[in-house]
Amino acid sequence: MTVPLLSRTKEGGKRVNRTLSKAEEPQRKAIEKSALRGTFWTLFSFASGQILRFVTNVALARLLAPELFGLMAIVSTVLLGLSLFSDIGLQYGVTQSAEGDDPDFLNTTWTLQCTRGFLLWLVTLVLAAPVASFYGHPEMRMLVPVAGLSALIQGFNSTNILSHGRHMNIAALTRLGLIARVIQISATVFWAWVAPSPWALVGGSLIGDSCSAVLSHLLLPGIRNKFLASPAAVRKVLSTAKWTILSTALMFLAAQTDRLELGKLLPLKVLGIYGIAYSLSDIPRQIIVAVSSRIGLPFLSKFAKMPRAEFRAVFVRYRWMALLTVSVFLAVLVNSGDVIVNLIYDKRYRDAAWMIPIFAVGLWHTLLYSTSGPALMALGHLKYNVFGYLGTFLVLLLIPPVYSYAGLPATILLVAFSDFPMYLSTLRGQVRESLTTVRQDLVTTLVFVFLVLAGWALRSSIGMTGPFFLGR
Repeated sequence: MTVPLLSRTKEGGKRVNRTLSKAEEPQRKAIEKSALRGTFWTLFSFASGQILRFVTNVALARLLAPELFGLMAIVSTVLLGLSLFSDIGLQYGVTQSAEGDDPDFLNTTWTLQCTRGFLLWLVTLVLAAPVASFYGHPEMRMLVPVAGLSALIQGFNSTNILSHGRHMNIAALTRLGLIARVIQISATVFWAWVAPSPWALVGGSLIGDSCSAVLSHLLLPGIRNKFLASPAAVRKVLSTAKWTILSTALMFLAAQTDRLELGKLLPLKVLGIYGIAYSLSDIPRQIIVAVSSRIGLPFLSKFAKMPRAEFRAVFVRYRWMALLTVSVFLAVLVNSGDVIVNLIYDKRYRDAAWMIPIFAVGLWHTLLYSTSGPALMALGHLKYNVFGYLGTFLVLLLIPPVYSYAGLPATILLVAFSDFPMYLSTLRGQVRESLTTVRQDLVTTLVFVFLVLAGWALRSSIGMTGPFFLGR
């Protein structure tokens, strides 16, 4: 006996009903229920985290000078680059692998994770002096290796974090994250109040990472990690390392090259304002990436063995909901981001107002490929990410000449649309893997454009200047 699914799909040019056996139906419903519950907790985690982050940024903006944010933006970018260049796909391996619940596999993963964290910290000791010399900020000689201790600390996080992510048990991860975040924020703000310096940001981060590592072993149910190096598990973990390392290394270059280049071109004050504008406009992307990585990938991985047409139907239905929801938030940000800056930040940060709408419009195609990527990853295809990130990196290499000849506004525009090659690469992967969503992309893009224009008309009706020109 069979039970029809909620939608239909095309096979061989004909529309056919898709069915699951009665025995498989409860399993599908359980997976979807876990996904819905996980989505709620992911959104709650993101919303609460953003509120805490926003309040913290406002408080720190009043306690610290913009130059300190610019300095820490460079340090953070260097550390993120080291992390991504050495990412061997431990989270991806636990999420997708059939052995993801095996204790030997998990303990081997933990051993590799600890080893990687220690090696990363050693690299920061070596790079500190060259980085400080390149950017011309001697204080980075100490900031880089001390901030780099976060890699060592995070290496000791329990693999129960990975296991809970594999099974979309986001509630436990949310509780853990909020506790560690509140402790980190409290320490950072208190330190900045007592002694305003970049060490407040570094020290607060290390305190938060330490709490997270300890609590991951105490609060999360699951195995108790021990050092182990099972040869079979090592081979399994490293089987996808080639594409993972290439993908994450190029992801860093695609995501951070603008900061690395602008850190050399712009004064620290302008760089700090740029970072604030980018962070505020990036909120919708962070939402979709959080849902896609925490829910989309584990959810779709459980359907990866289905016939391709059935898998596509599950993927497309999930994607509709994600895109339509986020299009509303993004359209609101396009039309109100500048207002938020002018209302909340003092006049030192007002130049962020004109940057936000440009960044926000440029996020739309980012959301299109961010909601498609998990489907390709669930099928084990990471190469499309590699080609997409490579294209984005090559576009970002144009920043110095564009800044020299056209100024900062043109540079912001270039950065906003620099990742369009990623969308093209993902679309190519979808076509080759029979997961095409061109029609869905067109429909949701029209919805987004309508919402932006409606917001713009509303601004005009109450006498406000269009968002792209406010503050210029």
